[in-house]
Amino acid sequence: MKINHTLLALAAFSVFGAVSSQGAVVFSQDFGTVANTTSLVGTFNGRIGTGTGTNILEVQNPSSFGTGASARMAAATTSNTNFKQGSFTSFDVGTLSFSLRTNSNTGTFVAVLGTGTALTDNSGFSGSQLTGAWRINGGQLEARTGTSATQVWTSVGSSLTANTNYIFSIAFNGGASDLSDYYGTNNLAAGKADIYINGFLFGDDIDMPDAQSVTALKFYTESNGGSAFELDNVLLQNTATMVPEPCFALFGGLSLISLLRRRR
Repeated sequence: MKINHTLLALAAFSVFGAVSSQGAVVFSQDFGTVANTTSLVGTFNGRIGTGTGTNILEVQNPSSFGTGASARMAAATTSNTNFKQGSFTSFDVGTLSFSLRTNSNTGTFVAVLGTGTALTDNSGFSGSQLTGAWRINGGQLEARTGTSATQVWTSVGSSLTANTNYIFSIAFNGGASDLSDYYGTNNLAAGKADIYINGFLFGDDIDMPDAQSVTALKFYTESNGGSAFELDNVLLQNTATMVPEPCFALFGGLSLISLLRRRR
């Protein structure tokens, strides 16, 4: 029997369509097909990579996430590496997504959203700069919480596994109003963030300093002793977007494809 191509298309959409983005893209970076070991220090495609001391901020090709390149971010004991982009049109609500391969659980990887083109390095954040900051510190995911005067790092969820690929999606609400229709079923309160890892909710309504609108983005690593994190598929959107629910969307799509194959 011939396959009903309309149903097959619907099945494919059930599998792949659920991961499509809904918000306006503010920034994206996948590092393309740049040659292996190309340095990212200096200016790279309009993005600025910086580092101090003995550090590594370079292209890894092939990437751990498939074909193409990624950014290998390592730092010696007393140095840090930065990859940043600024001067976005100001916004308060959005989603930051990226692929990350953890290292051997040494040192720290940090993702920062805030205002300005610099954003203070390391842990000495200025409250007047931050919308939100999240880090992996010794394998533990943490969020920067509290007021601008009393910010602290707070653990989120269980520890992450070393040398593992993850997809992070952080939906944040730096606005003054709660989002009652977020994801269609959940609320996202003002000054909160939801953290999804591999499509599953890992941290719900996590506090943010919420001091500034977003005009800049930065990733950096510090004190890794040369053990690298790997970054790829960065996407910043100015809308809190629908995050896929793989248990249901993937199962439904694959079930429909399986049914069609049995009919054939």
